Amino acid sequence: MSNQYLRTYFSERNLPNRVIEVQESAPFRLHFIESKDIIRMALNAPSGEQEQIASMIRKIEWENPSAIHGFIDHLARCYITTL
Repeated sequence: MSNQYLRTYFSERNLPNRVIEVQESAPFRLHFIESKDIIRMALNAPSGEQEQIASMIRKIEWENPSAIHGFIDHLARCYITTL
């Protein structure tokens, strides 16, 4: 169910692709990742993670739809720190 919601959401929103810069402090590293890759990873994440992502997107859409870019940036930082 969450996968279908996420696919529909990202398809309908048609968000522009952006390059996200993620800086790690120790050791200092600078990473660049495209938002389309973060969205692709969200769509292919395990179902539990998809449910959490979908839940947060629903909250964002209710309170402040333009905050979705900040959430995608947050997902990018989470991804980079797990490398």
